[in-house]
Amino acid sequence: DLCSGIFEHYMIGLQRRHDVISSLCRRDGDSTVQFIDIKKFYPSVSCALALGAWKRACSNSDLPSSMVLLGERLISDHGEQTSSAGGHILTGPMFSHLLANLVMRSVDDAMGEADVGYLRYVDDITLVGTKAQVSRAADKVRGILDSMGLTVHDESSEKTINITAA
Repeated sequence: DLCSGIFEHYMIGLQRRHDVISSLCRRDGDSTVQFIDIKKFYPSVSCALALGAWKRACSNSDLPSSMVLLGERLISDHGEQTSSAGGHILTGPMFSHLLANLVMRSVDDAMGEADVGYLRYVDDITLVGTKAQVSRAADKVRGILDSMGLTVHDESSEKTINITAA
């Protein structure tokens, strides 16, 4: 659609993720699938955490210093808008989605080395593998997120789902 600009409707990404999950499940019907969700994701991402992720990403790029400073300023402005709530990134703006993905990049990198299917869409994480692989991977995800000050819904939450691939 020529009118959409850079925006791609979120359902397209969700459908792609679903297709990959389905493919992983068809490959081994004995697998387990676990869905994990981060509690109050955007309000939990502090501006300090976002700024650190921004700086790490910028240090690995050829982004001009003026753009690096602009990003730092935008993150600071985000914090000012939410300072009464602890200075977190805003929910909704496109820049927040960029920051969220930068913050989650370290999780993605760590889980890319895991022996389990790992997929993430914003703050929704899906793990596919044997029951033991998924359990180890879920513990690893929780540990990484905990070290970042982010928390996942516990096992009793309706947002944490364990099902068989079949």
